[in-house]
Amino acid sequence: MEQVRAYIHCRMEQNGRSPAGQRIDMETLLDGGLREANLRESSGKIAEANADLRGVEEQIRDLVRKARGELETAEVNLATAEERVKLAVESARLAKESFDAGASTYLQVTDVNATLAGAQLSSVAEALNVQLSRLALARAMGLFDPTGHSLAKP
Repeated sequence: MEQVRAYIHCRMEQNGRSPAGQRIDMETLLDGGLREANLRESSGKIAEANADLRGVEEQIRDLVRKARGELETAEVNLATAEERVKLAVESARLAKESFDAGASTYLQVTDVNATLAGAQLSSVAEALNVQLSRLALARAMGLFDPTGHSLAKP
């Protein structure tokens, strides 16, 4: 920069002009280019950050969609399990009546009762799956943190 300033100063003296009032500061001229470069670099960083943000938003949408689907599946499975319990209760009632009438054996009643217990256990497991699916959806939506920290804005 000093060389450019010295060259301009010498050329002005050779032409017989006084450098006073006509001094050209190349640093000021070149500083505009540096500002332009910084602006372009900053704009690039902003565009990159916006692209990253869009990517994260899409990942979150995918997580929420997946969690909703899993919740819907769990709710259907729970409804099916509850229907099996109703059927098993009715089968157990009929088996007991049949046993009381002497038309079936104790072993048949025990077998039906075991089926009822299995259906009830399955129903409880499906109810827990629904609850877990609800928590997974809440977490995907940013409403639940399993570590105990609140994610909701106050």
